[in-house]
Amino acid sequence: LIHSNVVNNPGKDDILLSINSTTSVSYSSIAWDNPCPDFYSRILNSKNNNTYNFSLTDENSELIQLNGLNMNLTLLFYKKDEIFNQIRNFLKMIAHKPTA
Repeated sequence: LIHSNVVNNPGKDDILLSINSTTSVSYSSIAWDNPCPDFYSRILNSKNNNTYNFSLTDENSELIQLNGLNMNLTLLFYKKDEIFNQIRNFLKMIAHKPTA
């Protein structure tokens, strides 16, 4: 589990991402590409904060030691465009509009 204070999950946890590496060979690298950025999106904690902490743990919240190896993360920040929700709501309104 990758934990970070970059995400805002009120009343939940600070998990940024969960990666299953059971098929990886011991002591090998793990590469993960996001297949669906919208599905894995999280709400940004604060627009005014520019310092964030990250940690790597197992399922029991025990820190995983990387034995001096690097951990590289690439984060994608974006602003969601609400036009798709507006179009969807408009189409629902038209579909449920009673005819005279």
